[in-house]
Amino acid sequence: MSKRKSIKQLLKPLQGLGIGILIGLSFAASLFAVPELRSFLTRVMDEQGFILFMASWMGGMLICVVAFFMQIIIHEAGHLVCGLLTGFRMVSFRIANIILVRHDQEWQLGRFSIAGTGGQCLMEPKIEDINDAHQMPYAWYLAGGVIANMVVVILSIAILFMHVAGVAVSCLLVMLALSGAYIAITNGIPMKLGGVANDGDNIRILKHNVQARRLLWVQLKANAVYTRGARLCDMPEEWFSLPNDADPSDYFNATVIGMRASREIELLNFEAAYADLRSLRATGNRLLELLQMETACELLLPAIMLHRPRYEIEALMDEKTVKYARTYAHYMLSRAVTIYVYERFVKCDKSAIEKALQHIERMASRYPTKGEQRSCRELVAYLNTLNDEDYAIN
Repeated sequence: MSKRKSIKQLLKPLQGLGIGILIGLSFAASLFAVPELRSFLTRVMDEQGFILFMASWMGGMLICVVAFFMQIIIHEAGHLVCGLLTGFRMVSFRIANIILVRHDQEWQLGRFSIAGTGGQCLMEPKIEDINDAHQMPYAWYLAGGVIANMVVVILSIAILFMHVAGVAVSCLLVMLALSGAYIAITNGIPMKLGGVANDGDNIRILKHNVQARRLLWVQLKANAVYTRGARLCDMPEEWFSLPNDADPSDYFNATVIGMRASREIELLNFEAAYADLRSLRATGNRLLELLQMETACELLLPAIMLHRPRYEIEALMDEKTVKYARTYAHYMLSRAVTIYVYERFVKCDKSAIEKALQHIERMASRYPTKGEQRSCRELVAYLNTLNDEDYAIN
């Protein structure tokens, strides 16, 4: 393990503590700014004692969590409204692991999650031709979340200064202002959080990079078509082409390379998929950690189908990757297939294989992304035609 990784792991537990301290200090500061809260807690302490005082304080912390959750919804709603106003079409709206998906005129509620994200609003650009992708009006769509947060922050502060709200509402308004300001700053000021470009940074990148705008169009358009039921292999090959000198560690390039590899797996072209995924894996830690995990999971099947050596497959599916795949197998159908492949060809556990197949079928029957549903079912049907002894790495 590198020294840099060791330091990051040592500091990781302190991040949660630091956030907790920041929340506590922010709430304490709000007592001085809002007389209603200060007088309420002072009265409770004087008249009811320390226990009720602490109960009131914990109630304030609970309101803080509620306010932060509300601001996440407001942020994603801002993306939705600004996207609709600039010609985009809603595809999905997710908060935590609950997702609402639109299939033409039909709506479906389901479960889906992506590591490191509290929510996501994905939309489809109005532009249909990839040659016009650079004209996509991306800025308002990406900035919509920050705009919505700041509107709520300003309204919350305005109502507080009017001194018309009660204690509970004042506490909620304070927390809406604090959490909204935090989300707006961390999403609006161009920066990378955990290696991921935030909304402000994406706007900055897209403003100066025509190719990045093209790749964002591909991601949004392919996701929309995939959600409605088309497989990746049904989409134009042109969408997934990249210049020969494209940097695979760049987020926009890496995402499209990963989609292209998944497309090749649908076509059972495992050599091409293996080559694409190996190019991503070769970038090492320059690749976003989430994409590293996804790359390892996707690479498992091509590596097995191409009879790659056992040590290579075990390096792919280390303890961390297997844990990731098992966690997201509850939300992502493709990761449920990864676990099936792992149990069948790596672990050779008949009981686990049967459970994995049953889980895939239950999940597929209600899965919100119709293209992924078709793709995974067809892939499992193909794998079921193979003999275990021909591919099992044991």
